Amino acid sequence: MQPSKERAINSTNFAFRKDATLCSYVPKKNKSVILLSTMHMTDEQTVTAKPEIIKYYNQTKGGVDTMDKMLSEYTVKRRTNRWPLAFFYNMIDIAALSAYIIYTEHNQRFNSTDRRRRFLKELANQLCMPAIEIRTSIPKVVGNHFTRSAMEMVLGRPIQQVISIPNDLPTRDASGRIQIVGSCQTITFGFRLGHSTVHKIVKDVCESIIDKLLLEVMPPPSVQDWEKIGDDFWNKWNFPNYANCKFIAVDVGSYGKNSDGGIFTNLNFGKALEMGKFNVPKGKNLPGTQCSAPHVIVGDEAFPLKTYLLRPYRSSTINGDIEKQIFNYKLLRAR
Repeated sequence: MQPSKERAINSTNFAFRKDATLCSYVPKKNKSVILLSTMHMTDEQTVTAKPEIIKYYNQTKGGVDTMDKMLSEYTVKRRTNRWPLAFFYNMIDIAALSAYIIYTEHNQRFNSTDRRRRFLKELANQLCMPAIEIRTSIPKVVGNHFTRSAMEMVLGRPIQQVISIPNDLPTRDASGRIQIVGSCQTITFGFRLGHSTVHKIVKDVCESIIDKLLLEVMPPPSVQDWEKIGDDFWNKWNFPNYANCKFIAVDVGSYGKNSDGGIFTNLNFGKALEMGKFNVPKGKNLPGTQCSAPHVIVGDEAFPLKTYLLRPYRSSTINGDIEKQIFNYKLLRAR
């Protein structure tokens, strides 16, 4: 099959398999043309001793070049570094060209200088029409002026804008204001603002709300407030000198990766308790005893033991001590 000085000019060697034929033709000395065909299954040759496979190839080899030339005239290709997208663009181009060739073969009267352009335009319109008809019933889509104008140009008729009327009235708070439900991304799309702009607006609004309403909505508890909270919790959970189960002080802004004890130590809340500046009342006698004990908050084993913070005994230090077990039970029940 390879070129050889011993092979005569215009000689041909064939190799056959069940579904393929291999042909090696010598057009010049020390030159050979090798073709593999799944269409030709015989060693048929022309008058000039040239194999039929070679003749057929010479007649049709310009088809790929012609197709590439035609595809370059009208194409949907765009610059991209993603090979699946480039492959998809090529599929669309070839499918559109094939449809055009089939259509012109069956419609000989379709004859004009710009017939391919007109065909591709009509093909694109027909492919887009079902999706456009569906989108005409979506209020958010037709509500955009530019989108609606483009859809009307394709459809050739005006689109009646659909006004969406919600079934339920918007939820309002106690002051009558409408509650906004969503995310920064929702605001970005709804008002056509940049992400950084929306984040800054939300941050500024939250800071203004805190500055204006913090002391009104959540004032720092006074000594009398702490004492009343402790008495109420004793009556409810039988645990003295402890705050009730509700938010009376909130500090937000730490990362979840940090430990609870480290966060508490560095918070303004923790620092105020450490410095005695949070209006915590002085200790008083435990109910039914003469033993004075400070007012405390309760944490788990991740928190440090302080005069104002109680934590349970470690399980490794209990060693069957009933009093420590009872203490842990009541402290965990209080939490």
